[in-house]
Amino acid sequence: MKDDLKLFSKESLLNYFTDKKDQIKTHILNYKMPVITDPDDYTKKIIAKNRVDSIIVNFTDSRTEYRKAITDPNKVFISVKIPFSGDKKLFYLCPPDFPEQDLPYGRVGTKFLILNFNADINTPNEKHTECLKVALSNLESCIWFVNKEVESFNAWLDQEIRAFVEERIEKNRRLKDTVDSFRII
Repeated sequence: MKDDLKLFSKESLLNYFTDKKDQIKTHILNYKMPVITDPDDYTKKIIAKNRVDSIIVNFTDSRTEYRKAITDPNKVFISVKIPFSGDKKLFYLCPPDFPEQDLPYGRVGTKFLILNFNADINTPNEKHTECLKVALSNLESCIWFVNKEVESFNAWLDQEIRAFVEERIEKNRRLKDTVDSFRII
């Protein structure tokens, strides 16, 4: 339909996560924090703030709605509303190595992904069913690729953030020691 867009195609998923990692590192290394900051608490806070929720779709609770075309009584517009959870921004990020011609079209709402189809009531239903199966298969494949990258990013958070926090705390300690060395006793 006219408002639909090609999902998973606006921005590179890898670039998104690379930029996000750089922003997190910059924030940690440049954020003013006291020398006594507890590294465990601060690490947990940074990880919780930046963790990305994978996309989970709920095909079981999907709904199908339709409306008849005004200009052609044989045409019908079908909308399949699929509930999802997770970060909706991920629907706009392009997974690596996924063929562009297989990217699904749709709209992303707050809690629903909407896939739209144009159908002709004179076309055999098997063709409509096959069209839906292909769209859902491509959707599942894209989500799998995206969630794989999300998992990798979240693992990076768990493994690397503590080291950046400790580096920052050590830098603050050295700064304090340097300033203290100039104090007149």
